[in-house]
Amino acid sequence: MAGEDRLPETSKMQRVGFVGLGYMGHGMATNIIGRGFPLSVLAHRKREAVDDLVRLGAHEVNTAAELAARSDIVILCVTGAAEVDALVRGENGLAANEHHGLIVVDCTTSDPYTLLRLADDYAGKGLSFVDAPLGRSPREAWKGDLSTMVGCDAALLETIRPVLSAFASTIQFVGVLGDGHRLKLVNNLISLGYAAIYSEALVMARKAGLSTAAYDDLMRSSRMHCSFYDTFIGWALEGDADSHQFALDAAFHTISDIVGFSQALNLRGGLASSIRDIYRHAIDAGDGNAMLPELPRSVASANGISLLPGRERSTV
Repeated sequence: MAGEDRLPETSKMQRVGFVGLGYMGHGMATNIIGRGFPLSVLAHRKREAVDDLVRLGAHEVNTAAELAARSDIVILCVTGAAEVDALVRGENGLAANEHHGLIVVDCTTSDPYTLLRLADDYAGKGLSFVDAPLGRSPREAWKGDLSTMVGCDAALLETIRPVLSAFASTIQFVGVLGDGHRLKLVNNLISLGYAAIYSEALVMARKAGLSTAAYDDLMRSSRMHCSFYDTFIGWALEGDADSHQFALDAAFHTISDIVGFSQALNLRGGLASSIRDIYRHAIDAGDGNAMLPELPRSVASANGISLLPGRERSTV
């Protein structure tokens, strides 16, 4: 968990609710409770994370409405915009009962429009919305070393900053509501684009008879080497699919959101659509549950190569 320093007593009084205890959420929530915040979590069929947090002192609830009643700040870290919308609007959703002062912080990788519609629809009804999508990986989530891109009123950011600081060492104030999600889509065009380029370049090298070792040595000795590459290449080198825990079906949905965002901006560019095609091929091949570092295997298969982990092996 992140740091040992404790928060002032006034900050500890903020009651936090958390929805979405997946790859990122489990580590984030663990750091929140480790900083002394009273934490409530929404029940989920995957029990490991819920049971672990309850053991640490969290309170489990069965509905989003109950979570709202027990919270001052609710953090959402779910699959996408549809889930966010349902959690707020649902019959037993966050907005089901009067709860003036509730702050809903959306850390989901999502479109920038869902929260804007929610903010308009619930204006004057006591709910405030913040978009705070995340950067970095589940490893940083456990360390409390994520980054977050925040869109909201500046004063509202200061209210939630102590909670964000429990799991994020970089808190970037981007601007108004929606701007955090906009910047996150820009970020993910870069990151998913890098993953696609790494994959296609590795397969090109292998198909040309070059070794994975040669490719890796090139990357590590060049200005193109970065920490994202280090986690991404985990499967190709050592078979470590969890070196970057982000499923390919989630990547496909994200790049699809990016394509839609690009079209909404009337951007004259074809890169996002080309990147989406690479992820679409992986999904069509049945690799949706594979992690992002396994993308080279899918690209290799589409090119007649059976790519196996290791610095040398592949079969053309």
